[in-house]
Amino acid sequence: MCFRTRSTLAIKTSHTRWSSRSTVSKFPGWKRCKRRFGNPPGSTMSSSYAPEPTVGSSFCLHVISNPPTNAFRKPSGFHSFSTLHVAPDAMSTAFPRASATSGVTEYLKLVAQTVTTEVLRRIPQGSGTDYLYPLVRDYPSRGGKGFRPALLLLGCELFGGNPEDGLTTAVALELFHQFALVHDDIEDSSHTRRGQPALHRIHGIPLALNAGDALHSLVHATLLDNHETLGPELALRVHRHLSGVMDRTFEGQALDIGWVAQNRFPTREEYHAMIVRKTGWYSGRGPCQCGALIAGASTLELEGIGSFGEALGMGFQIRDDLLNLTADSEHQSPTSGAGGYGKERGGDFAEGKRTLIVIELLERLPASDAERVRNTLLTKPEQTRPEDIAWCIEKAEESGALDAVRKLCRKHAKNARRALKALPDAPARKQLAELSDYLALDRQS
Repeated sequence: MCFRTRSTLAIKTSHTRWSSRSTVSKFPGWKRCKRRFGNPPGSTMSSSYAPEPTVGSSFCLHVISNPPTNAFRKPSGFHSFSTLHVAPDAMSTAFPRASATSGVTEYLKLVAQTVTTEVLRRIPQGSGTDYLYPLVRDYPSRGGKGFRPALLLLGCELFGGNPEDGLTTAVALELFHQFALVHDDIEDSSHTRRGQPALHRIHGIPLALNAGDALHSLVHATLLDNHETLGPELALRVHRHLSGVMDRTFEGQALDIGWVAQNRFPTREEYHAMIVRKTGWYSGRGPCQCGALIAGASTLELEGIGSFGEALGMGFQIRDDLLNLTADSEHQSPTSGAGGYGKERGGDFAEGKRTLIVIELLERLPASDAERVRNTLLTKPEQTRPEDIAWCIEKAEESGALDAVRKLCRKHAKNARRALKALPDAPARKQLAELSDYLALDRQS
C-alpha cells in the first residue's frame, strides 16, 4: 500500500522489496520503512536498499506474499510486481540536514519552510466567516526564523538520529511557540507582532485568547502522532519532556508578569532565575534535549547539550532585550521572518518589563533619574509618552547599562560555545555553533 507521510513518500507493507528500473538518488522515507517494518516472517526482503526513487523516475515494488495460513491470500510464494511512477508533487524539497547546507542562514530558511508548511497543514482552513481557524493560522503565516525547531532537529542529528524522526516534535514545539506568542501579546498589551498588529488588537482579547487555546490543543494532538513514528515508549518520554518545558516556561512567565502586576523590581539573581525558566528552557535546553532524546542520547549527553541550550537561550533573551531598545525598523531580529525587528522600539519600557537592562540602569542612575525610569515603567502602555521612552533609552546608553548587558550577552554565547566542545564532532555541531553566535551575539556591540 502506498501512502504519503509528512513530506516524504513511503511504502507501508509487510512484504516488500525495491528493485530499480532507472538511475535514482535520494529518497528520505525508504530507510525508515525498512527500519520500522523489517523483514517479516515467511517473506523475502532484499538486503540491498541502495536504489532510491527520485522525482520522475519509476521503480518496481516487488511483493512476495507468504502471509499466515489463516489469512486470505494467494498461493504461497506468489510474486507480484507493479511499477510506481514518482510524480513531482509526491516528493518534497530536501529535508533540512546539517551536512547538506552551507551555512546557518540557509539551514534556518529550510527548517522554517518545512516546519511552517507542516504547521499550517495541521490547522483547518476554516471559512471566511470563521471566528477560530483563520485566527489560529494568522501568526504561523507571518513567518519567523524557526530556530527552536532547528535546535531540536540539530540535537537529533548531532547524536546520530534521523532528523526526520524529530519533525513531528519540532512542529509541536513551533505550535507551542505560536500559542505562547498569542498569549504573551495579550498579557503584555503588545501592539505589534512581526511588523503587523497583534492578534488581539485585530480581533479583540476573547477571540485571540480562544485562538491561542486552540494552538495549545494542537500541540498535544501533534505529539500523539509520535506513537506511530517513534513507538509508544519513546513518544511518551518526549511528550513528558516537552510538557516539562512548557511548565518551566509558564513558571518564568508568571514571574515576568507578576513583577509588573505587583510593581516589583527584581534583583539580578531573581532575573537570572526567571530567564532560565522562561527562555533557557523554552528557547534552548528544551528543544536541544528533545532532539537528543529522539536520537537515543545518554543521560550524560542530554545534560551536555542541555547546558549548551540553556546558555544559548539566555544569551538570546538578553540580546532580544537589547534589540528592543537599539534596533530600528530595518534591523534584522533573530526571530523576525521579515527584515526588521517586528516589534515597537522601546516596547519593553512601555510595557513595564523588568529586563536586565532596567536592573542595570536603575543601579547606575541618581535617585531622581531612577525615579523617572520607575514612573515610566509603572505607567500604563497606552499612556506612556514617547519622549519618556526615548529618554530612558538614552540614559541606558549613557550610563553604561547597555554595555554591561552586551558583555553578559557575549559571556552566555561563549559559555554555549564551550559546552559544545564536549559534544560529538559532527556537521550538526558546526551548525549549532553558528546558530549560537547568530542568536546570542549582539551585532551592535
